[in-house]
Formats: sequence, C-alpha cells, structure tokens
Amino acid sequence: MTLNTTLFNWMSRLVLGTATVITLGGMAPEIVQANSTRGPVSDAMFQKGVNGENHEGAIAQFDDMFRQLDDIFLQMAEPFFNRGTQALNNENFEEAISSYDIAISMHSDYAEAYAGRALARAGLNDRSGTISDLEQAARLFQQQGNTAAYNEIQQALQQIR
Repeated sequence: MTLNTTLFNWMSRLVLGTATVITLGGMAPEIVQANSTRGPVSDAMFQKGVNGENHEGAIAQFDDMFRQLDDIFLQMAEPFFNRGTQALNNENFEEAISSYDIAISMHSDYAEAYAGRALARAGLNDRSGTISDLEQAARLFQQQGNTAAYNEIQQALQQIR
C-alpha cells in the first residue's frame, strides 16, 4: 500500500489520541468516527510498543489498521470514480478527469481510476497523459494481481505507442 500524506497525517493523529475522520460534504457518514482515544490501539498495546516489549503485536495492530484505512479511503473515493465514469460516458472529459483526480487523491492505488482518467485524456487527445495513466494503471493492476486487467492495459499501450 502506498502511504500518502493524508493517511500519514490521519494515522499520526490517531496514535496521539486526537483522531477525527471528517467526510467530504457528508459523502460517507456511516464511517465517520470522532474519537478522542487511541481507538483500535489500546493503551496497553501502545505502551508495550513504546517500551519495546511487544513490537510484533504493535506492528500487527498497525498493519490491520492500515488495511482498514485503505478500505475506508477506497469507499470514500468510489463516488468520485463513479461520477468520473458517468462524465466519461457523457463525453464530458474535463469533468471526468476532475472526478478521477479526486478519487486518485483519496486512494492512490485506485488502478481503475487511472484507467478511466486515461480514457478521458484520450478523449481530449492528450497522448502523453493517456500513456502515463495507462502505465500507472498497469503497474497497479500487476501489483494487485489483476492479470487480466494488466494484459488489457498492455495491449492498449502497444496500440497507442
């Protein structure tokens, strides 16, 4: 998982006991949590990690939290991805790019959003942007083990180049 600045800042506040997840314009109220405690990281686990007594347990706890946060960011990015896809289908390429940009900023490993943005850029005859996004989508699909999507992107790249 790529650790972007937003995730790092959120995790820093969580560990310090001041975490608050704020949705953008009420996009995902079901996942909003105002939390003035360490939440998933219990005081005992936090202290053991700090004192060096149980690094493995603390690391496992943080790994789990990162997976959960990754899922939350993906859920928050999906409405923007869907809006981008709708704009793309309506051939409103600028709006599609803008929506895909937001989705990508919320979840930097969103391979489908890179692929969608590539199509929107192709609609605007932005060859270098199209290639760049397709290459990034291919890398992400490969990392995620999605061989079929990776192969499709590679074929598209061969046709463009």
